[in-house]
Amino acid sequence: MSELLPIGVVGGGAFGRGIARAAARTGHPVHLWSRSSRDLGDARIHVTSRMSDVARGELIFLAVPSTAIAELST
Repeated sequence: MSELLPIGVVGGGAFGRGIARAAARTGHPVHLWSRSSRDLGDARIHVTSRMSDVARGELIFLAVPSTAIAELST
């Protein structure tokens, strides 16, 4: 059995939510960074506005438009 790694997802749009839900469905704990803190209805997905929460992930997905990358790096 594979280890369930904590996953970080940057981006709360449709693509980021899809990644978060897929990871949570397989049992991984997920921290999802989003500008809005809307609940996704899954206890395994922690929606946050703090990038430090997402940085806890062993695997981190960027799911934001390329134009937003510079803004997120500051």
